[in-house]
Amino acid sequence: MKSQYSVYVGSYASSDTPGIHTFLFDTATGKLTPQGSSSGITHPSFLIAHPNRRWLYAVSEMNQQEDGQEGKVWALTLDAFGEREVFSLLNNQASGGDAPCHLALDASGKWLVVSNYGSGTVAIFPIQPEGSLGPMSDLVQHHGRGLHPARQEGPMHIRLSLRLIIVFSSWQIWALIN
Repeated sequence: MKSQYSVYVGSYASSDTPGIHTFLFDTATGKLTPQGSSSGITHPSFLIAHPNRRWLYAVSEMNQQEDGQEGKVWALTLDAFGEREVFSLLNNQASGGDAPCHLALDASGKWLVVSNYGSGTVAIFPIQPEGSLGPMSDLVQHHGRGLHPARQEGPMHIRLSLRLIIVFSSWQIWALIN
């Protein structure tokens, strides 16, 4: 059994400071050892590693009202320099809404799904052979509001998982099963 794993940590850093951090986790000792950091993305708060372990995808959790632009989703490639790991930016695409907050990959590793918390949208992007993101292939806008108007003005509670995507929209629950 493998005893060491790479751990990727996002943050709410600005683009000019390291916002994605890589650690090596040792399961025998519980120790996290820093392996590198990468900058260039504003608020990379949610990350997902591709199953091939060469690519990483990150949201850029921005929104029109506060940042003057909608969110983005980024593709990165892993660069290893001895024991140090850093990511190089491949490309980005507009996420199709405000405050992208969750990512999921389909079982084939060929499609990336992003949910946008602030606008209640879900977008799908094809993953190109070199790991970059192709143009958005689909965007779904959900409607409605929650029971607590002060907290839930619109359809913003979207959570993704690898096998099941659940969207809470008013009294409807949408499930997309992979």
